[in-house]
Amino acid sequence: MKSRNEHPKIVNATEKIILIQEIKSLCENENYEQALKKCTKAMKKYSDLCITIMYCEICIKLNQNLERAKRLLEKMLFQGLKKESALKLLSEIEFIFNNDELVVKYCQELIKYTKNRSLINGSIYTLAEVYKRNDDLITSASYFEKLLNTTYECTAIMNLLCINIELKEYEEALKYVYLCLNKKISLKSAETSKILFFLKSKLGLIEENYKPKDYFEKQTLDYSSKRAYNHISTHLKENDLKAKHTIFVQNIDLKNLFENCIEQLSVIEPVSDLIVDRYYISFDNIIGISNETETNIVEVITVNGTKNILTMFPVINKNILNHTKQKKLS
Repeated sequence: MKSRNEHPKIVNATEKIILIQEIKSLCENENYEQALKKCTKAMKKYSDLCITIMYCEICIKLNQNLERAKRLLEKMLFQGLKKESALKLLSEIEFIFNNDELVVKYCQELIKYTKNRSLINGSIYTLAEVYKRNDDLITSASYFEKLLNTTYECTAIMNLLCINIELKEYEEALKYVYLCLNKKISLKSAETSKILFFLKSKLGLIEENYKPKDYFEKQTLDYSSKRAYNHISTHLKENDLKAKHTIFVQNIDLKNLFENCIEQLSVIEPVSDLIVDRYYISFDNIIGISNETETNIVEVITVNGTKNILTMFPVINKNILNHTKQKKLS
């Protein structure tokens, strides 16, 4: 029961502070669904910009109610309220919606408006990612370079390594490999020794009488489709080296499949992954088993920048898409 001396506005302010703390606590514990429910109720009771901002942040985390969050933020921006937060969150929502021109607009506005270094770097990172997914790799690289010596450094170095390989700027890429080694940044998608070998081979730094140590080195220096086919044929049956989830069906005409894939590589774009390119090809019939599930999809891996197949095997991810080029940003 409220005391006679307690002022209603003070009580309401205290309740609101407690509610905001509860929502923050739920978010810290990643209980976003519950936080969203509390936030929605709080918005009906209080007209408070902090609660509205938290609501929009939670919507982005959950990828829910984004249109409503967008309308709320646009209204705030129009009224000149919480401009930093509104610009940041609008850029995140438009990034999800793939509205890249609006992402660029909001990020550039935020960079000009704020003095907050963290927000500036976050916007620079978003711009780098936007231009990367639009295949404007040179512009993307210029933004990633701005993130060196920031909290985004590891991500920036890895992206600059990938971009320079894709642009065939192998000497620059080699610089970033050594930077990864110096800063102990893990190159998860490939062994460092393989990346170094690939780049050195492209730069003509491999000695003339060098004897390749493994299959990858052999195929990089002197590609053989026969060697590739023999390597792929090990996926026809289970053994200690090939897991059960990458087995072709027993009655498959592997030679025909191999030749078919070679033909299809000329009409589809790859997903670049450092020193290799990945292609995903669907067939009308079942071609193999992946994770004990029948599949009609083959993943084909080639030496980066070439159609030289290193290996191929069944995969089940039906959401996998080959690289599709988006409309260029103007």
